[in-house]
Amino acid sequence: MKLRFFKDNYTNRNNFDFKNREELYVFIQKKAIKTFGLIIFVNLLKLFLFISISLMVDDSEELKVNCFLDTLLKIVDFVFIVFPIAFSIVCAYFIYFVKLKNNFETLLQSISFIKKSLNFYVLSILSAYLVIIYITMYLTIITSTNEPDLNNGFSFYFILIVTCLISTIFILFVMWIIYKLTYSIFLKKLNSYYYILKNTL
Repeated sequence: MKLRFFKDNYTNRNNFDFKNREELYVFIQKKAIKTFGLIIFVNLLKLFLFISISLMVDDSEELKVNCFLDTLLKIVDFVFIVFPIAFSIVCAYFIYFVKLKNNFETLLQSISFIKKSLNFYVLSILSAYLVIIYITMYLTIITSTNEPDLNNGFSFYFILIVTCLISTIFILFVMWIIYKLTYSIFLKKLNSYYYILKNTL
């Protein structure tokens, strides 16, 4: 007797045919562990790129003068460096935990936790990018207003603010697309595995 599990609200509808629950569990376990491993790989890759870019970029003199901006950037650096490492450690732990416990309930709970952690992680990273964008906007405005050759009238400030806002929206949209193309794939897979397992309990 074959088991068929199908979820109506799957984005990518798949039929899974298995002879028993154990065969289904082994299949989902392998897929989930592989997804956890890919998340770790992408996290470490992004961390490597961030560190490489940071080493090539010099600190701005304006940031050294402004203590608040300097502190804010240190917090953002903390998010970009520590969060990927922490999330990768969490994924590695659950790979070990799933293999150790080796049952439906543990795998279901692990997938659910990683899903929530993934949403929080992506939101935190995008928020950090938003902080960097606004710091850049602030420095651009300050630098522009200190230029004696520029006409600092109403139209100048209006154009400057509108340009900064459009740039912010565009950059955030690009970053959202990048994370959508990477982490959303993992999230869809985890959702699929989660509901398949949930329907068998």
